[in-house]
Amino acid sequence: LDRFQWIILTTMSLLPTIHMKLSNLSYLSKIGSYVMIALVLGILYAVIAAAPEDLEGNEYDLAKFEMAAIGNIVFAFACHGTLLTIYRRMENPADVDKLFDQVYATGYLLKFLVGATGYFLFAQNVGDQVTLNLPQEWLKIIVTVAVTLKKWLTYALPLEPVAIAAEEKWKDKTITIRTGLVILTALLALCLPYFGLFQSLVGSVCAGFLVLIFPLVFYLKLYGHKLSKFLFWAHAALLVFCVLLMIVATYDSLAQAQELFENAEDDSMDLTH
Repeated sequence: LDRFQWIILTTMSLLPTIHMKLSNLSYLSKIGSYVMIALVLGILYAVIAAAPEDLEGNEYDLAKFEMAAIGNIVFAFACHGTLLTIYRRMENPADVDKLFDQVYATGYLLKFLVGATGYFLFAQNVGDQVTLNLPQEWLKIIVTVAVTLKKWLTYALPLEPVAIAAEEKWKDKTITIRTGLVILTALLALCLPYFGLFQSLVGSVCAGFLVLIFPLVFYLKLYGHKLSKFLFWAHAALLVFCVLLMIVATYDSLAQAQELFENAEDDSMDLTH
């Protein structure tokens, strides 16, 4: 099967999940969480099994850290907006604070473990996905299957808030809206050759506001008068830092995009000659 056929088959397999009720999606997401934990354990095993000579060529220099990666990091937390949709459907809304704390603590821990492990093992040679660098072929196969399964199980949940918002505006078009969302993601997969770069751009431009900037602005607007001077200016400084970080990350992502497309044009011109 070629890339196009795989995308079509995957799209067809995802269609039933997008039409599930939120209660059923929560069960799929729970299974996906267990798969994610197994995935992290597999990557940690790669650290334990790594021989000292495997790390000799690594250059641990944070000065060479690509700012475009900031967008990918922020993008990883963008889907937490799904929690607000879950909150609206909870049997005991009073437990929402506990839910938020557990989700964010678990998410930060797992993402930190994967990121730190990938940097320690592969440093400057790490790929867009750390799973592509795993040295053991059998472990790479298992982890790839786990990632695919996890993505399939949790695909529909982040789209739920978008679907609900669209359904409130266009009533009686639930099937059309939800099917259209799946088709849209399939078109993105077909049309974007560098998805990692696209993800970085979305993370820098869009998710940066959703995850970092807007929460700080709203918090200062609503509760700034209740904070001490130290906490107020600490939050204000953090807000300025986040804005500057997103500007630099966006610029770096756009520069990489321009370089990639220029190289692609040069390659096409070479082929014509």
